[in-house]
Amino acid sequence: MVINLATDGVTLASTSRLQILGSRFVDPQGRHVLLHGINVVDKNRHEGYIVDEGPDLYARLRDWGFNAIRLGVIWDGLEPEPGPTTKHT
Repeated sequence: MVINLATDGVTLASTSRLQILGSRFVDPQGRHVLLHGINVVDKNRHEGYIVDEGPDLYARLRDWGFNAIRLGVIWDGLEPEPGPTTKHT
């Protein structure tokens, strides 16, 4: 899945897929792409480690010049106890 922050908020677009060419990310036209990223993670156990900011957060990040996010995953949120994982519906 590609989250394209450079357009009108959060948009999924197959035309914005990146590929790796050598040691660089390139767009479908072969142009070198620089990613300006930021971590998005909630480390609050009581909120279930879920970032619940909505589209406004991603619009602000875009406005600040970010075009990529790194989604943090807290293992304790996936497996609160050793053994079976928690299933959410």
